[in-house]
Amino acid sequence: MSIWSTLFLEFWRRQQTYLAWHWGTLRFTKDQPIRPMFDPDRTEMDPISGQMVPGFSPSKRRNRLAIGFATCATFVSLECVLLTVPAVFAAIFVCCCVRCF
Repeated sequence: MSIWSTLFLEFWRRQQTYLAWHWGTLRFTKDQPIRPMFDPDRTEMDPISGQMVPGFSPSKRRNRLAIGFATCATFVSLECVLLTVPAVFAAIFVCCCVRCF
């Protein structure tokens, strides 16, 4: 079992390096600069680092989530209507054609 785990870790490390090279993230750093176009509403304390970081207000975040949810719900209901209406018309057409013959 120990041989398997050692080989697995070594091969995974090689695979990880290959994928990082293939995706172009070989020299990627986790500390990315804050986007210059970002306009924060307030600053809040990051629970992990303890630093003050810019962020959204909770009300703005809720508004964005509500708009996204409403948009998704609208398109799902529109898709249901667009799939149901032709099926109903097809069923009515078939019933009418069966009665005629």
